[in-house]
Amino acid sequence: MRLKKYIFNHKAVLFLIILLAAFYLQTLPLTNTLGYEFSALMGLIFFIAGGILFLKGKEGINSFLYIKDNYLWLLLIILVPFIISFINSVFINICPFGNGILFYFFISVVSLILGIQAGHLARIISFRHYYLQFFLLIAGFTIVSLLEIYFYPQVFTFNPVIGFYPGTVYDELIEFTGKIFFFRVYNMLFFAASIFLIGKLKNSGSLNKFWNLIKKNRLAQFSSSFLITLIFFLIYWIINLTTGFAYPVKAIENALGGRLETDHFIIIYPKSIPRDMVANSAMHHEFYYNEIKRELNVAPAGKITSILFADDSQKKQYTGTANADISKPWQNCVISDFSNYDRTLKHEIVHAFSARFGGRIFKVAYGFNPLLIEGMAVAIENQFDDNNLYYSAFMIRHFNKNLSIARLFKGFNFFGQASSVSYVYSGAFIKYLIDRFGVEKAKELYTNPDFEHIYGRNLQSLQSDFEGYIDSLPFTYNQYKAKLYFAGKPIFLKKCPRYVAYEMKKGNEYFADRDYGNALKTFRAVYKDAETAPALTGVISSLIKLSRGGEALDLLKNEIGKFENSNTIYYLLLQLADLYVRTGSPDKADSVFKQIINENPYSDYVFNAEMKEVLLGDGYNVLKKYIEGNGADRREIILQCANLENIYRLYWMIQFAKPSDPAINELFGKLGVVAVRNELELHIFYKISQFLKDRGNFAEAVKFARMCLEYKEISNGFSTILEENLQKTNYLLNFGEQIRKNIHFADDRTN
Repeated sequence: MRLKKYIFNHKAVLFLIILLAAFYLQTLPLTNTLGYEFSALMGLIFFIAGGILFLKGKEGINSFLYIKDNYLWLLLIILVPFIISFINSVFINICPFGNGILFYFFISVVSLILGIQAGHLARIISFRHYYLQFFLLIAGFTIVSLLEIYFYPQVFTFNPVIGFYPGTVYDELIEFTGKIFFFRVYNMLFFAASIFLIGKLKNSGSLNKFWNLIKKNRLAQFSSSFLITLIFFLIYWIINLTTGFAYPVKAIENALGGRLETDHFIIIYPKSIPRDMVANSAMHHEFYYNEIKRELNVAPAGKITSILFADDSQKKQYTGTANADISKPWQNCVISDFSNYDRTLKHEIVHAFSARFGGRIFKVAYGFNPLLIEGMAVAIENQFDDNNLYYSAFMIRHFNKNLSIARLFKGFNFFGQASSVSYVYSGAFIKYLIDRFGVEKAKELYTNPDFEHIYGRNLQSLQSDFEGYIDSLPFTYNQYKAKLYFAGKPIFLKKCPRYVAYEMKKGNEYFADRDYGNALKTFRAVYKDAETAPALTGVISSLIKLSRGGEALDLLKNEIGKFENSNTIYYLLLQLADLYVRTGSPDKADSVFKQIINENPYSDYVFNAEMKEVLLGDGYNVLKKYIEGNGADRREIILQCANLENIYRLYWMIQFAKPSDPAINELFGKLGVVAVRNELELHIFYKISQFLKDRGNFAEAVKFARMCLEYKEISNGFSTILEENLQKTNYLLNFGEQIRKNIHFADDRTN
């Protein structure tokens, strides 16, 4: 009898559930180390367990006394999952977890306390259905978070149940911040204050007659509980808004200070950004709008709100993500930053357009299918890092022959490989469907993925045709370029990604502050634990700054083989060549330069290698001075190098000098009549055209764009972006002034 009573004891059952959950989480990626994901999921379990434990306790006891009377039992609940995760992190995954301890105690442990307080709150608010009230509180917090994500530009949300949710756009760096700490402390104080005030209200002698009347009527009980709950959540939401835990568009606009309107956009931007740059971005918005409207044969309902932050750190502050740009089709809103907007803007605006044929309240593809959502945007964008989309898919077909559209279409398989692979291959497939069957069918597929009904063919049959088409294209496969673009890993397959991101940030901060000793120590610790290329690069750079070039060379020679098949190998090879120069082995450096040039992985790597070969031709000391010099030294060497052609000299200047540098205009004047001789030079002329466009010199930008298109046959998959560049520069030349006249600035720099 005692055994039966013990087995069915609610505490034993909850403890078993917590124990099994902790063990199960050790089998999943990201939750298998002591970090944010493990803490958030345990927080959810702890919150529910805390509420049930309190409601199963004695009537009349308050949450503070419950914790005091049951502290040993609660301590056991807290420590067992922590110990399981600790052991798995240290002895199996071998992942450091310093930041994870903070997450565990301020998310998981605080969630247990809040769950107990929520149970107490449920007992006070409700007259009889305490458990229902408790789960209504959980539902309420969930609804508030969903409303914040739905109505506001942010992808993150702060939530008492799990502490903090970073959103579906995952940066590898999720830090424990002062904001999370403040939110959790404020949660406990807010819950305690609510318990006290509602309790006082219900126990008020002057209101006894009122409460007694309510107790006699179920409808009155329900109405009273509902009203108190509604007021509770209204106050909670207002506090979130006023304390910076949520950011509506208006709050972001007030913080950034700048706003303008064009024919089709409301653009919110930092007031510190120069007006010409803002106007230029507005012209790009209008160009992409017209292109997408023509290709999709549809237009958004009303103006699109575009938020342009100054940089990725500011974007992270207000939206929750630094590395990704965002679109929220249901809000008719796109988000980017000035450092990168022209590379992603068209893609994000396509998402806004897709709201016109997207389904249900989020106006996206059926079932939130990422292949359809991102595939449509990439298909209309029609390029990947300045490469033709079909060419990029051709490279993937050779690089990963086992990749399947049917597999990407199901479940979470889209996220099971490098994002570049999933995005490009999905986009190429949707583009193939558009090119072959028309855009209207693709739009229908977006919200009704019934291939048989729409195309009269099943997915496997269409996939086979798509693969046959891609294989038949007259491209040349470059295994080195494919490795550079498509050999990355998704976050789920990386070792200790959260720890690595946090420590790399710390190491980079040391390095920026010229504390090279601590930078070296930090990068070395990361490399020892995770063996990532950025950590190795950090070690090498720190050793160089500490005048230990020989040690850096020995280390890199020993370790570089580990990255032979990674997408970071060419950056490391360039670093190796530079170390050979620093330590007096120019012949070995030259051999590395020639390897990079021959393998031709990416134009900028090839340019770097060719330029340094030219400098080496001027003498070993010239190249050594360039590699060891500062920015001013390098600029002078580039301008003085007799054997460096002006087109290469100009390309270096537009990458590394200030746009206002007078030498840039002088070099443009010296160019004369030039011809494109190879793929690298085609890339250089294209980048020069872009540079001129961004400076507002549209007439000259068009000249270079036209010249590039004359030589498009040199390119192996570069023609699409050259054609769009000419269209864009022509559009800006012909309509730029008209667009400028239709821009209405709302800040203090009005026309």
